[in-house]
Amino acid sequence: MVQRPQPQPWPAPRRRPPLTIEGRLVYAKGPWGINRGVRRVTVELRARDKRFPGVTSGYAEAVTDDDGKFRIVTHAGIDPNEHKLHLHIRPHYSPPFDHDIDREVSVNDAMPQQLSTLTVTFKPPLPDIARLNGQSFPDTKSWAQALCRVLQKPSYPVVITLMREAVDVSYRTYAEHLFTGLSPGSLPADFAARVRRELTNVPWMSVSGASDAAALEVMLTRLAFVTADELHNGKLLPGLIKGLGAALNAYVTAFPVNDPTTDMAAACTLLLIAGLLAKDGAKTTATFGSLVEPRRPLDKYLAIFVSITR
Repeated sequence: MVQRPQPQPWPAPRRRPPLTIEGRLVYAKGPWGINRGVRRVTVELRARDKRFPGVTSGYAEAVTDDDGKFRIVTHAGIDPNEHKLHLHIRPHYSPPFDHDIDREVSVNDAMPQQLSTLTVTFKPPLPDIARLNGQSFPDTKSWAQALCRVLQKPSYPVVITLMREAVDVSYRTYAEHLFTGLSPGSLPADFAARVRRELTNVPWMSVSGASDAAALEVMLTRLAFVTADELHNGKLLPGLIKGLGAALNAYVTAFPVNDPTTDMAAACTLLLIAGLLAKDGAKTTATFGSLVEPRRPLDKYLAIFVSITR
């Protein structure tokens, strides 16, 4: 009896491991700062079929964090011979719109794909950093100038709202923590003198031969001339926040700056509080809350509500 050879099974197709892509989205330079992360937007990995150029499908997606970083992990491998990958942004705005990034992604199963920083062309949904008696301010220069005018000729009550776009509104930056517990009588009577003493060695902040209120007015005037590059790269802001923290007997961290633009707005506000306390004995109350921006009704913004009365 002739024994026939058994047919060999078809080789199992190669199973490609999942693909991991990491990157960071930032806004273009503007009043809101430099390299500000694009928070809480969906970054989608899309695949164009090379065999059918008009066919595009979503493969995987991730939501950016407070620093604009994202990490996409696919559920299955992708065949580079069949698909060309690119990124697509889906901001959660109202009305909704899509934003393509002209960036192709290579397929490499061996290691995560670390992309360079990607800049978007649209603006932040809420570019304002603070409000003073209902008026909005988009940058630290105009904010410092406005607070300087208030300190020169105060009119009570002074109502301030500090705002920061955030994924997690329960998270607070170091500068924001300095407002915790602010209430009438919580600040020492010599708070302005303490601030002035702690800021003596900070660039631009040393003022001699003036009253404490006048010295703080000079400081606010100087802060109005700080450029975006100096704000993000210089030693001024870290020293300023550390000095304010020391004046409040708060814990001083080695790296106190989390968000340069909003941190500067908070620091200027504390200088105003100290100046009005020295000038008129003004009383300050600060509470934490959140805001909803009409263009992004599903998202919330961390807010510090400050009321200063005589």
